[in-house]
Amino acid sequence: MASEKELMDELEQWLATQKLPPTLLDLVETGNGHLLAAFILKGFREATARAVEERDRVAWVRGEITDGYAGDAERAEKFLRAPHPLLGGEPPLRKALRSDQDAEEVIALARLDVVGPAMRVLDGIAEAWRLTRAEEAELLGVDRHTLRHWRSSPPARLPAEALERLSLALGIFKAINSLLPVPDRADAWIRKANTAQIFGGGSALELMLTGLEGLRSVRRYLDAQI
Repeated sequence: MASEKELMDELEQWLATQKLPPTLLDLVETGNGHLLAAFILKGFREATARAVEERDRVAWVRGEITDGYAGDAERAEKFLRAPHPLLGGEPPLRKALRSDQDAEEVIALARLDVVGPAMRVLDGIAEAWRLTRAEEAELLGVDRHTLRHWRSSPPARLPAEALERLSLALGIFKAINSLLPVPDRADAWIRKANTAQIFGGGSALELMLTGLEGLRSVRRYLDAQI
């Protein structure tokens, strides 16, 4: 009787001869019981590894979001399972399952849902981009009085449009720093005149301050460059 190692070695040798990834039917048609057994075992192991990875990732995301909601596990679970407008109606939990990067984006999105952390995100972006208070308010689509009120007496959560605007700004910030890993260059880019067609010779910040669609346009432009 062949050992497990011998079965897997035989499968790997056979796979190396195949031009396309085989299906279970392909294995059955070979009439080779060793290959079929090894293929099923390999699939089971890979599925088990994915399940463990997804379980650990979800536990991490759930813990981070619950902590951000001051231990409110029910609110965290509701956030994870409800369709989210910024994800095209996809529940954050489903997005988090895909990869560690997707999980990090879900955690960041949840933090923006809490006004205190959201304001700290805005402060960090404003400092990097040297935004005036008027520009900060314009970026969120509110007046300066409203922004001051949010800082002094935070509401339970940000309005949907302000949340989307801040989420887009954060995505833009991350994309710029990915494309320009030198912080000073990344931070300066936002105000520089740009020859790309969508900017019309102006800066990215100027386009972003025109409104929600301007923010979306800059985010799409940068995502296409990555």
